[in-house]
Amino acid sequence: NFVKDVKWSPDGLCLLTSSDDNVVRLFEPGGAAEDSSKLEEEWRLPHHDRVKSILKVQEGETIYDLAWLPTMTSSDPSSCCFFSTSRDNPVHVWDAFTGSCRGSYCAYDDAEQLTA
Repeated sequence: NFVKDVKWSPDGLCLLTSSDDNVVRLFEPGGAAEDSSKLEEEWRLPHHDRVKSILKVQEGETIYDLAWLPTMTSSDPSSCCFFSTSRDNPVHVWDAFTGSCRGSYCAYDDAEQLTA
């Protein structure tokens, strides 16, 4: 199993990853740093040798891409969501606090045919 994609949240507090086992994982490594040099310094500390995920979401097939809601901020729960797209499945919108699916969207081509 290996990590295929990593995305920082827009507010800089969380990491979203996808891996070869078709699982989306959410990590909350620590508080937001005021600048990138402080964040880099914080991550060099020994307690960050292993960071455990706080949320796992299983997709049905190979995950193609992930994205955060661009206006996401941890202080506003209604904006805390992310999107995932995987093979032969609709685009899913996931709640970043609970892991529940907020919605799904099927893709259609220019002839209005359902595409996977």
